[in-house]
Amino acid sequence: MASVVLHFMFPDTYPIYDVRTVEALNYFGYLESKTVSHKRYTKFCKVLNEIKRYVDNYSLREIDRALFAFHKQKLVKDQKTKFKVSKPKITKKFN
Repeated sequence: MASVVLHFMFPDTYPIYDVRTVEALNYFGYLESKTVSHKRYTKFCKVLNEIKRYVDNYSLREIDRALFAFHKQKLVKDQKTKFKVSKPKITKKFN
């Protein structure tokens, strides 16, 4: 919840820390863990800010919404139907 407050106060600096976004980033190999904890927020911010630099015409909120939508449309759907999503080939790692 604190990340939401920080995000709306400083939208260009702090992304919203959400379990769905974390799971999507984990799926693509950007984060090692699927769980949310205050200790992992720094790494999460670093990854999202690196993605933002790579796609500089998108805001943190737009990136967050895209990851959230991916989670809802692909990961949740696949968990319900037990089908696997084939992972796209990632050309750049953000670490």
